[in-house]
Amino acid sequence: MRCSTSGRDGGCRLKHYPDLDAAIADVLRLSRARTAKCAAAGLPFGGGKSVIALPPGTRLDPDLRRAAILDHADLIADFDGGYRAGPDIGTGPADMLEFPHAFRAPESAGGSGSSSEPTAIGVRAALRAATGSVAGKRVVLIGLGSVGAYLAESLVRDGAEVTATDIDAGNACWQQDWARGGSPRSRR
Repeated sequence: MRCSTSGRDGGCRLKHYPDLDAAIADVLRLSRARTAKCAAAGLPFGGGKSVIALPPGTRLDPDLRRAAILDHADLIADFDGGYRAGPDIGTGPADMLEFPHAFRAPESAGGSGSSSEPTAIGVRAALRAATGSVAGKRVVLIGLGSVGAYLAESLVRDGAEVTATDIDAGNACWQQDWARGGSPRSRR
């Protein structure tokens, strides 16, 4: 947690890291960025982020993944409400049900669900505010995860030419589908 005076909400990321130093550097970078974004928006949140660092090559079967989530839940419990986790890369609303203090739980459990689509809508609105219209413009996206997929689909509907890259090689063929009018989310 980078800053506890301005709130302590932040995403919980589950991903592979080359070593513990890389995981620590990532969580500190993320928490600094979260603090800055919330402060710039005048929101009383920020400074909190967490990672579940997986060693290179670790394959998570459902039991091992659940064990990692539950171990992280125990760590969050130690903060006694001082940190609330939300979904991030590798985690989702259903995982938040395991954490003692969380946000963005599934709608079926009374939570607000995934923030991916609302985030993409916000990015799209910012692009339209800055450009007037994206129709006929080339937009380059880095990342076709939950937010990027929604954003790419809406930008194509708005008439933009979308070029995207992603660390997941399986996402590389999405651009070809867009050219034929397909949906990037249909490939998930």
